[in-house]
This record gives sequence, C-alpha cells and structure tokens, in this order.
Amino acid sequence: MHTNQKSSLLGLTKFTITSNLIKAVFEHMEHMLIKNNPSTCEVHKMTQVGKCSRIGNDVKIAEKCSFKRSFIGNGVQIGAHSKIIDSVLMDYVTIEDNVSLTKLYYL
Repeated sequence: MHTNQKSSLLGLTKFTITSNLIKAVFEHMEHMLIKNNPSTCEVHKMTQVGKCSRIGNDVKIAEKCSFKRSFIGNGVQIGAHSKIIDSVLMDYVTIEDNVSLTKLYYL
C-alpha cells in the first residue's frame, strides 16, 4: 500500500513504496540510465554504490555517501554523509548533507 504525504524534507512529495515497486521501476527505466558513468557523474571516491543501484547522467554525489538497491535519476545532487537505501530519486532532486532515506520515492 502506498501513502502520499507532504515531506518536511525540501517540501517534496513523498511516497512509501515496497521492494516490488522498486524492482518494477528498475526494470522499466534501466535502459535510460548509465551506471556509475564517470564522464557524466561526479561521485566522490569515498562514496559506496551497491551493485543493485543505478545512477543517471549529470549526478553529483558528495563524500562518504552510501547507496543500496536505489535508483538515482538524472541531474540529482546528494550532500555528504547521506544514505539512500531501497529508494527512488527522480530527475533533478537535491538531497542535503547527512540525510538518510529508506524505502522512499521522491518526485
């Protein structure tokens, strides 16, 4: 079941999602993404990206971030020390420093 509520984080709309929905999003959108493409992304060397994560073009990720089973859309900016787990960040979302997201879908 999905819940729709306003998020206090950056005023974005937030949906709680299941792992099955994450899998469906990956399958549907995987052809549009480049995984860890160093020519179009800035990923700090101290950042950990899990093998089941996908990163879009023109993404900027600061130091000491961690991603597991997540979809990061094009043009996303993520601040230092952030953790993204089982989540979907659509295009041009900005995440501040020290943010932890689990099982979320941000438009």
